[in-house]
Amino acid sequence: MVDVELVGDEPPRGEPDPVTEWLRRVAATGARAAQRVGAVVGPRAARAWRRPTVRWVALGLAAAVVVVPVADASRERTRLAALAQVPGLLAPLHPGLRVLYTLPGSDYGGTALQDGFLVGRTVVDALSLFGENSTLVALDAATGARRWSTTLGDRDAWGDAIPRCAAAGGVVACEVTGGPGRASGPTVTTTWAVDPADGRLLRGVTYGDHVLAATVGDLMVVAQQVAGPDRAPASGAWSVTWRVTGQDPATGATRWTWTGPAVRVAAEDEPTDPFHDPTDYGADLYPVAGPLRATDTALRVGDDTWLFGAGGTVRVHLHRAGGWALTETRGGSVVRQPLDLGAVRARPPWELLLDDGTWRPLAGTPLPAVVDDGSVPDAVLLTSTSGTGTTLTAVDRHTGATLWQAPIGPPVVGPRFTLSGVVLDGRVYTGLQDLRAFDAATGRPLWTVAGAGGWLSTDGTLAVVLTTSAQGFPLGVRTYALADGRARWTADVRALLATQGKDVNLSTITFGLPVRHIGAVRADGLVAVLG
Repeated sequence: MVDVELVGDEPPRGEPDPVTEWLRRVAATGARAAQRVGAVVGPRAARAWRRPTVRWVALGLAAAVVVVPVADASRERTRLAALAQVPGLLAPLHPGLRVLYTLPGSDYGGTALQDGFLVGRTVVDALSLFGENSTLVALDAATGARRWSTTLGDRDAWGDAIPRCAAAGGVVACEVTGGPGRASGPTVTTTWAVDPADGRLLRGVTYGDHVLAATVGDLMVVAQQVAGPDRAPASGAWSVTWRVTGQDPATGATRWTWTGPAVRVAAEDEPTDPFHDPTDYGADLYPVAGPLRATDTALRVGDDTWLFGAGGTVRVHLHRAGGWALTETRGGSVVRQPLDLGAVRARPPWELLLDDGTWRPLAGTPLPAVVDDGSVPDAVLLTSTSGTGTTLTAVDRHTGATLWQAPIGPPVVGPRFTLSGVVLDGRVYTGLQDLRAFDAATGRPLWTVAGAGGWLSTDGTLAVVLTTSAQGFPLGVRTYALADGRARWTADVRALLATQGKDVNLSTITFGLPVRHIGAVRADGLVAVLG
């Protein structure tokens, strides 16, 4: 049974288009310029029959004032449209940052606004609060108003597990795997497809034990054991076979399928999975995401791990006791790190898969880029820290060769040193203590603003840096021009959220809201969207 609650029937309001607004101002300026030209030229051209060209000069000058900016506006509109597709990039910012709307933290909406995802102009999130059934909540991205809510079945079927949802193929696709309690026997996996316009259930499927599902790109990927014992034998290892299918989430139509070889498995405990039966073997299915949207899928069955490309082609097959964790970096490069490290304090290095099929240890960890537009596809960007400082390294993803290295700040120690980066238009920006810009191809420093570092993001034109107190509490934001690092404007977010003229404490300021705006959470739980 799926309950749908519709809230309001008006269509979502769109966000203001900054280019259109700018174009209107340009047109008005052009009209005023034309009037000025006419005022100067007109009296001198009173005898128009004698000087006919004057009239065309006036009109030409006025047209030039308007037409040239219109062409610039067209290019800017194209650029903004492209930037809007970059995950994590903020909507265009301007001086005079203000509160667009707020939601109480005790409401579903406040949580959804922080943790949800964007489908068109709607924010959607799956929530389970106060022991209730899991609810899919949809908010108007422009106003925060609730559009609809849908209850996703009875949570008793999967215990405390919360469905995971994402936009896929024009619908909201959700999946959950769980059971009524720890080590209590078989689990169930359920998948849904929901209409993002009104919350209607389009499709729902429930599977039995040894089935996993994940939303990857525009597909619902389902993996299931198709051969071997349903339950573990009394002792020893046994063999199982798995099949993986990429499905249209709305219709269930098969887009690709793969059936693997029989692999040996053994009983294992998974302390991080409360639904795993320790007398059974371990398995996992997850999307493998790089800087842009995930299109690859990883399946681990016991000690074997496969990585599938967008069409179901096996990119990588690995075998190791304990398994591997796989992820991707720029250009689809694959990196791995061993799982099942136990009490090992010094984690082994990440390893990069080279074009010749070999793996190369990496001297660092991938740069945590808040924004990455994919403009540096052939380099893996790494950070490493030592007693003398922190270094940014670019490695050729095809050969593993070091392309360049550059110091970016002091050692990463303690909460006051926050490491983040932005990759945009062939440049790399880092915010560790100092704000720095580098040419991504050569590592050449472009500019540095001493002491201006912090958690970093961008709207495509400005570097936006979080400001904090000496104790590390969030205060506001500072902005700098990406082109040259010059300071632009600042905003005191605490003052924006003050009540009755009194400053308030903020729990966090975030650049990661799905609505592409800066977000702030007050100590009392209120969530604000700023723009």
